Amino acid sequence: MSKVYILVDNPQSPINFLPAEKYGELRILYDNNVSPTHLRRIYPELKDKLKFIEKDDYLIPTGPPSLIALAGHIWLAKLGVLNMLVWDRGTQQYYNVRAIS
Repeated sequence: MSKVYILVDNPQSPINFLPAEKYGELRILYDNNVSPTHLRRIYPELKDKLKFIEKDDYLIPTGPPSLIALAGHIWLAKLGVLNMLVWDRGTQQYYNVRAIS
């Protein structure tokens, strides 16, 4: 079964990720306490959290832009393809946006 990696979940500003379940099992990587200013520390930790990703998995890019960029870099370096789920407010659903390196 595919997995959907939610980069950052913020309980103070909740997002309904349940519509993304149609793409796979939801997995939250960080809560809102992650600091994008500590990228040297976060890089190996994030790389470890993403070590089991597969080509049919997805990323929901939430949180600090620098963390999103870092996750995308790790993902593309490992697989050469990134399935990113982007929320459409109009239709109230996620759409897959695929990036290939």
